[in-house]
Amino acid sequence: MKRVISNDNIINNINHCDFNKLLDVCSDALLESYNYSDKVALLCGNNIKGLIALALAFKLKDICECDIYLGEEFNHIIIDNCERKGISIRKLNEYFPIEEYRSIVDGLFDSYSTYNDYRFEKVIKIINNSNIDVISVDINSGLNPNNGLGKNIIKSSLTVSLGCFRYGHFLNMSKDYINKIVNYRLFDVETDTFLLEIDDCKSIFNNRVNYSNKYSYGLVSIIGGSNNYTGSVKLCNMATASMRSGSGLTRLCVPNTIGNAILPNILEATMCVMPSRDGKMIFSKEDIDKALDKSTSLVIGMGWGKSEEYIKILEYIFNNYTRPIIVDADGINMLSEMDLNLIKNYKDKVVLTPHLREFSRISKIDGHIIINNPVKYVKEFAREYNCIVLLKGSTSVISDGEKVYLVNRGCSGMATAGSGDVLSGILGGLLAYNEVNLLTVSAAAYINGLAGEEAEKEVGNVSLMASDTVRHIPDVIKKMSIDN
Repeated sequence: MKRVISNDNIINNINHCDFNKLLDVCSDALLESYNYSDKVALLCGNNIKGLIALALAFKLKDICECDIYLGEEFNHIIIDNCERKGISIRKLNEYFPIEEYRSIVDGLFDSYSTYNDYRFEKVIKIINNSNIDVISVDINSGLNPNNGLGKNIIKSSLTVSLGCFRYGHFLNMSKDYINKIVNYRLFDVETDTFLLEIDDCKSIFNNRVNYSNKYSYGLVSIIGGSNNYTGSVKLCNMATASMRSGSGLTRLCVPNTIGNAILPNILEATMCVMPSRDGKMIFSKEDIDKALDKSTSLVIGMGWGKSEEYIKILEYIFNNYTRPIIVDADGINMLSEMDLNLIKNYKDKVVLTPHLREFSRISKIDGHIIINNPVKYVKEFAREYNCIVLLKGSTSVISDGEKVYLVNRGCSGMATAGSGDVLSGILGGLLAYNEVNLLTVSAAAYINGLAGEEAEKEVGNVSLMASDTVRHIPDVIKKMSIDN
C-alpha cells in the first residue's frame, strides 16, 4: 500500500525541512525520473514548485539545452545566477514556441496554496493539445492537491510527487490529467489513508482444498429489481458475478412479475420470486425468510425504485438477519429516509456502496461539499454509523471509520449502466466466504476496476458494457491469486 496524506500534512513537513537541501533533493528526484534530451522548457512560478524547477535547470544545463519561462517576477539574484550559468530566461506569455522543445517541466502554479489560476490559459491549451512530454513538479499546475479538482490544469505525461502522495493525485479529475505518477519519499509521515495495490489483495484468495463443496464458500442472496428495472439485477448476476468472485451459490430474489424475464439470463444461480404489487416487491415475512435462508451475505436495493414496502423489508432484515449486508442504489435511497440507527446497531456489518448523489442523500451533506473533501466525510460517516462506506468514483474512497483505502482502478468506459451493480455482485461474492473488513470491501472495488480496464482494452471505452467487465473478473482474480 502507498501512503496518501492531506496537503496540510505535507506543508507541515516541508516547513521543518532545510529549504536549500529540499530544493537539491527534489531537483535530483526530477532529474532521475525522466530521460531529458535535446531542448527542454521549464515553466516556473515564483513558488516552491518554480524554485525546484529552477534548481533542476542548473543540473540539466550540462545534459541538454534549457530555456526558463518565468510566469511571475523573480528575485534578480536568481535571474542573474541563471544567466551566468548560460541558461536562457524568457517571460511566459501567450506566444509559446512549443515546437522548439522535446519536453516541458511544469513548475508553474503553486500546489501548496492556489488553484484555478486562469493565467496562461492559452499557453496551457497549447501544451495540452500537443504530443510533447510534460513532467509536472509534485502535482500538475491547476490541480487541487486535496481533492483532484480544478480548472486550467496542465496535463502531464509524468507527475513526480515529492514527499508523499496527496489525495488530489488520485481523486476526481486527476486521471484525466496525470498519465503516470511516481513518488519520491522525502520523510516519514503518519497517515490513515492508503492507496490499495494488487498485492495487497492476495490474502483474499487462499488456495482451495479438494475436500470442500459449494456450501464451503457461502451463499449470496441478491434482492432487487422491479418492472421498470429488470436489467440492473441481471447485470449484478450476469455470468454469476458473485460466483465468479468465489461464492459457492447465488440466489437471485426478484418480484414475481419479472421472474420470467430474468430466468433465461441465469445459469448456475437459483431464483426466488417474491410477492409484488404494481411490479414492486411487497413485505412478506415468510418470503423474506426464504430469500435469506442459509445465505452468508446479502446484496439489496439494485433496481428497486421507490416504495413504502421497502421500508418494511429493510426494517425486518436489519432486525432479523445476522450476516453482512451490502446496500446499494435504491436501497441506500430508502435507508436515507429511515432511522440510521438501524445501520449503527446492526448485529453484523453493513456495507454501503453509494455514488456521490446517494451518499449526499444518506449523509444529508451537499454533494459539492463532499466532493471537495470525500476522504473526510466518508470516514466520518463510517465511524458514526459503525459501517463500511464505499463511495464510488473515478477513484473509490472506502472507509471503516478508522482507516481509508483509495482504489484508483477503473476507466472512463465504466461510466455506463450496470457497472455499480457488477461491483455489488463481486462484493457479495467476496463477503460470502471472507471476513467483512476494509480490505475485503476494497478488494471488490479493485477487482471491478481492473476487470473494467481489461474490458476496455478489448472493446474500447465507447462500446464497453458492464457485461464486458463481468467476463474479465476471472482473469483479474487469477492475477490476484496467492500463487502469482
